[in-house]
Amino acid sequence: MAQNGTSHLLEKVQGLLDARCDQTHKSFKLRAVAEVLDGDWTYVVVQPNTVGVHSEDYIEIARWVEQELGRLFPNEQVILVPAKPQD
Repeated sequence: MAQNGTSHLLEKVQGLLDARCDQTHKSFKLRAVAEVLDGDWTYVVVQPNTVGVHSEDYIEIARWVEQELGRLFPNEQVILVPAKPQD
């Protein structure tokens, strides 16, 4: 089931994405746009704010955020899923 909006998890992911994009001086921002619950896993859809940015451009940021989420929420299984920006 997909959930759009501002859940606690989406807010936390967004904060981590913002912090890491700032730390790495990226020319784009990433948005946590939705979460999908599937059994024990939560998938968070992440989308760049700029057309032309590909998932390989921000894979290290996504990895870092997933590691931080694992540290902050050790009983949760969260994975970030890249999506293309909307035109």
